[in-house]
Amino acid sequence: MVGPGFCLFNDIICHSVLRQLGRQAAIQNIAFTTHHQRSSGNPMRKHFMFLNIGHFLDHMFILIYPTVVLALQDEWSFAYDDLLIYGSLGVFAFGAASIPMGWLGDRWSRHGMMSVFFIGIGLSAIGAGFATTPFQIGMGMLAIGIFAAIYHPVGIAMVFSGAENAGRDLAVNGVWGNLGLAAAAVTAATITELIGWKYAFFIPGAISVLIGVAYAMTYGQQGDPVIAKRKSAAVALTNQGLMARIFFAMAMAATLGGLVFHATSTALPKIIEQGASGVVGRLSEIGLFAMLIFAVASIAQLIIGNLIEKFEARWILACVTGTQALFLFLAPAGSDYILMILLFGMMFAVFGQIPVNDWLVGHYSANEWRARFYALKYTLGLTVAALAYWLVATLHARFGGFDELYMLLGGLMTLVAFSSMLLPDSKTEAEAAAPQPAE
Repeated sequence: MVGPGFCLFNDIICHSVLRQLGRQAAIQNIAFTTHHQRSSGNPMRKHFMFLNIGHFLDHMFILIYPTVVLALQDEWSFAYDDLLIYGSLGVFAFGAASIPMGWLGDRWSRHGMMSVFFIGIGLSAIGAGFATTPFQIGMGMLAIGIFAAIYHPVGIAMVFSGAENAGRDLAVNGVWGNLGLAAAAVTAATITELIGWKYAFFIPGAISVLIGVAYAMTYGQQGDPVIAKRKSAAVALTNQGLMARIFFAMAMAATLGGLVFHATSTALPKIIEQGASGVVGRLSEIGLFAMLIFAVASIAQLIIGNLIEKFEARWILACVTGTQALFLFLAPAGSDYILMILLFGMMFAVFGQIPVNDWLVGHYSANEWRARFYALKYTLGLTVAALAYWLVATLHARFGGFDELYMLLGGLMTLVAFSSMLLPDSKTEAEAAAPQPAE
């Protein structure tokens, strides 16, 4: 038996593939028009920069807490495992609220939702900084997660819709998100050491509010960008088995890939603290090394983003997920500098999967459905982030380390690597698309 969420996702992917496979000529014309607009001084680049900053802040706010918790465990006299669980409220909302946020973006205003995102997440972070108990900071993280849920279905849809080269622009945007992960660790650690953990929430929160005001003043009165509709051949895709394969492969990549991404990025500061104690000591040093790992690994998105427009997506997905599995299986054997090298390789592959997932959603979705389609994808990927927090905390409490976590995650990514072979290649898509006269 399948639930209503599965049916909704299946309906949307069916509708989207039917529409999108028949729009290739129109998409090429749109890309040419977008390129001409950008080269003629159109403010698309300025808006793209706002979207990149939004992705940066989105991931930074979510991952401030896993670093701050290393200081809170001493100040509040709580165990790391007990405190970490409260952060799961934020990442649960991060995923669960994606569908309504995507619906609002499609039905109300994507520009309006982005204004709400910047201001709302900033005020929520400021509120979290006033917490004096684990429950209160959990409520603060919940509020952060609700507003953070706006970005992926709305912001990523806007990036894709305005892209000249979708793979490249998604990769660039993804790098900004990963730099947000990196900034979270080093910023939270440094501010906490210098003036206290509360300011690790206060300062970024105030900056986000100011950016939100600037965004609202610049785009608040503008309508959402509309992609011109052109007549093109309708497509009848009658192979339901192909539809099921696409859905299953994308769901596996989004769900299990999301679990691995959030488990590794959440645990990274603690992994460095325990596994590289011969290299790092102070909290700021832990944050610095985490930042370096995230920043260098983010290069993978640029590389993969360019490759995905040139090679078959299923082979790229198989390579990046197989590489994740390899480094996860090797991680228990490393310590200090060897562990750092393995973490670099592991996170490089983890981040390399992100533009592939986003490209697949954009490729198989029509523009009018895209925000909701991204919402469904990120609901699958981000809702399991709450499970990732629980998994990290539970396994660490039970075994005192992360070897068992590495083995479990490595096995999951092996499954994703095999399931990626279910995705069709370009020849299969062409054979499945039967042109019909346009209405």
